[in-house]
Amino acid sequence: MSVGEYLIIFSAILIGLAVADLSLSFHRLLRQGRSIQWHPISPMVGASMLEHYLDHRAQIWGLFALYFVIVSTITATADIRAGEELATILTRAFENCIGALLCLFLVWTRSMIAHWFVVGLGIVVVLLSWSETTLS
Repeated sequence: MSVGEYLIIFSAILIGLAVADLSLSFHRLLRQGRSIQWHPISPMVGASMLEHYLDHRAQIWGLFALYFVIVSTITATADIRAGEELATILTRAFENCIGALLCLFLVWTRSMIAHWFVVGLGIVVVLLSWSETTLS
């Protein structure tokens, strides 16, 4: 499997977990019934999404870094079993290691320019990998 295919599977799992979590939270909210005093202004002026993202960046980007490390390990193990040369194994692992390092960098920085750059770079890499993938 290519990196793009792994990313598609990983993204699908994350989206599925997010939808399940939102559904469960919405269910719990509705179960509270009349004990919650609803007002339309609350969601509009609620907590800052930027602050929420920056507060939880360690979990978000730490999981992505872990993903890159796992993919590198699995790919390297398969390449070693297939008898690939060391240069080929290191070349394939290099891209994932760069991805992991970028993700770990985002764990430590609050600079939104850095976050936008890495996210944009990730989107470009995924789109380029999809252009090489055939659906057969």
